Amino acid sequence: MPEPAAFALLHSCAIRPTASARTIARFEKHPHLGRDIPRVMQIDALFANHLFFMATHRGSVRLEDRDFHVSGPSPSLVSFVPGSASSPLPDECPAVRLAPWSDGKAWSERLERAGFKPAESLAYMELADANKALVERGGASVEVARGQAAADHFAAVQAAGFATGERASDDWWGAYFVEQARKNITHPAQRFYLGSLDGETVTCTLVVRTPGISGVYAVATRPQHRRRGASMAVLERVRSDAIRSGFSRIILQAVVGSYAYSYYAKLGFFTRYVSQVWRK
Repeated sequence: MPEPAAFALLHSCAIRPTASARTIARFEKHPHLGRDIPRVMQIDALFANHLFFMATHRGSVRLEDRDFHVSGPSPSLVSFVPGSASSPLPDECPAVRLAPWSDGKAWSERLERAGFKPAESLAYMELADANKALVERGGASVEVARGQAAADHFAAVQAAGFATGERASDDWWGAYFVEQARKNITHPAQRFYLGSLDGETVTCTLVVRTPGISGVYAVATRPQHRRRGASMAVLERVRSDAIRSGFSRIILQAVVGSYAYSYYAKLGFFTRYVSQVWRK
C-alpha cells in the first residue's frame, strides 16, 4: 500500500477509502466502526490502524468532518483528535491527541488556555526491515490463540503484565480485558498470540491487520518471566506471519522516553511521527 498523501487530503477533505472491498466489508460489520475507519485509510495508514484497534478494543471511534472522537467506558479511554487548527474543542473532553496534521502549535496555545497540560508523547513506530529476523528461533513456544478459553488466557496474561498494584484499577482492567478478548478472538482482521515457557503461558501480543499493515498491541509478559526472551519470540512469530500474509508493514506505538520505546528502537523500529497528548 503506497504511503498516502495525508496533508493534501486533509486540507481538501477528500477522504476516500483505499482498503480492499473485502477488508472494508469486514470493518463495516463491526457495530462500533461503521464506515469511518475505511474512509480514513488514505489519511495515514499507521494512524488508521491505531484507530481500528481503539474502535474494536477500547470503545468507539467517530469521524466528524475532519475530527475524530474516541469514546470508551472509562474517562481514560475518551479523547479527541482535531483535524485542523480551527476544529471546535468538544465540551468536557478529558484528553486531546495531536496528529501531525492537527497544527500542533496552534492547538498547544488553545489547550493551555483551556486548562490542559502536556502529558505523554506517543511515537508511531515502524519496523525498518521486516524481512530481517528479530531473533533466532527457539526459546518460548508460540501459538495463535483460538476459542474462548484461549481468550481468557490472553486476558489473564495481559492483566498481569499491565498491573499497577492499584487493586480497584487492576480489577476493572482485568475484567475489561476478558470482555474485549472474548469479543474479538474470532475477528478475521485480528490475531491473538500466546507465548509459553516450560508449559506456562507467560506472554501475549495482539496483531490488528489493516491493508498492508500489521499493528502490534497488548505486548505483555508476566513480571516473574520477563527478560527471558518470551516476548521477543512472539514478536518474531508476528514478523514472520506478517511477511507470509502480505501485511508486511509492522507498526506499533510507544511512549517517547519509556523502556518500551528504547526496546523497540533496539529491535529496529524507527519513529514515523509523534503524537502529543494533552490532558486535563
